[in-house]
Amino acid sequence: MFKGVIFDIGGVIIHDIKEHLFYDKNEGLFDKYKIDKTVGKQIEKNIWEQYAYRVIGNEKNWTEIENKYWKDIIKGLKLPLKTAALIKLADKHTHDVKNILPLIKELKILKYDLLICSNNTEFWFQRANSKYRLTSFFNQNNIILSHRVGESKSNPNQGMFKAVEQKLKYKKENYLFIDDKQTNVEAALKYGFSATLFPYTSDYGSTYIKKLLNLI
Repeated sequence: MFKGVIFDIGGVIIHDIKEHLFYDKNEGLFDKYKIDKTVGKQIEKNIWEQYAYRVIGNEKNWTEIENKYWKDIIKGLKLPLKTAALIKLADKHTHDVKNILPLIKELKILKYDLLICSNNTEFWFQRANSKYRLTSFFNQNNIILSHRVGESKSNPNQGMFKAVEQKLKYKKENYLFIDDKQTNVEAALKYGFSATLFPYTSDYGSTYIKKLLNLI
């Protein structure tokens, strides 16, 4: 019987901002500014890892870090844009996944132990939080972000999962780990969590999770 749920953010609670911002057909930055996607993807990935997978700043100076990130993106991709324009675009792409927030609210009412485990930067988490009040559902201590730990979920030493386990109220076998990336699901399973791949492209993600939790 599950007593807790561990959520990824991008592709589970919030639509993956980075994927849409850079890769959307026609309107994504790569198409819009005719950037070679193979080259652009590697540049974007290298910059992202500098901000998402090492301890840098905190919730108090996230806007400053966000500005530095976009300056690096502008320089690396040679974009004819200002940081303010890119921040506005990122905010525009910050949308909740259909029916997931109501599900999280229901789980909170039912006293499930709720956690977040996400490969994420402080600034994109804070933007999502300011828009959808994620901290009203998740205790601050239960929000484990890669940049706070200093590594990703795919790191062989599984530091992200160790950080999560330290916050659990129950044994890890009592938790359902939800992620939209198969590699992360496999890593969570290897660590000992029950884990499932979230059907991100479907409108039935919340129903799927409810069935796994025996709520319907």
